[in-house]
Amino acid sequence: RDQPRSRGLGDVYKRQLPASVSTIREFIRFRSEQGVKASTISRSLSAISKLHGALNAADPCRSELVRSELTIARKASPERKTQAIGIRYSHLSEWDKTVSVSTRLADKRDRAMMWFFYDGLLRGEEVSRAELSWIEFLDSGDGILTIPSSKTDQFGEGNEVYLSGHTCDALRDWLNAAGIESGRMFRSFTVKGCLLYTSPSPRDRG
Repeated sequence: RDQPRSRGLGDVYKRQLPASVSTIREFIRFRSEQGVKASTISRSLSAISKLHGALNAADPCRSELVRSELTIARKASPERKTQAIGIRYSHLSEWDKTVSVSTRLADKRDRAMMWFFYDGLLRGEEVSRAELSWIEFLDSGDGILTIPSSKTDQFGEGNEVYLSGHTCDALRDWLNAAGIESGRMFRSFTVKGCLLYTSPSPRDRG
């Protein structure tokens, strides 16, 4: 006598699928009211859609009504993109009190680089390729940075940036200590203090 075949999980799902469009819309509203992010709800819908596909069932998640409901959920709880926190003058000044008395080449370079970056509102790419010839040190102690070209320079005319006396002092301290007279200002160096032409990598800093 044949034994009755036990129902597998697929059989159970088949009896409950396909889910109706109204059920999926209620699910979206329920999760949204719980404070669940729209991106998380969307991933849940993706899983539901794949389950229907695996069982050859009609997919309610493709309905325009479901998509409209998800759009409503996104508008009801917009997700904020994470934005990097900008460098504040107070934080940089506090850090400067410690690093300014250091005799390490890495500290002198990083101090000059951070003030140069802060003063000029520059991107990392602009800092790494900055050359000594771009700077005009003025008799008043401050200086002028001339960037030949950048991504924000649509007409290729270059851009001039004011450098404070404090930043120029930090630059002179680094340049003199490293013996840099031309070319790239911010470079890597060996443990023996020999400079390399390339700009520093994050691993070199510190």
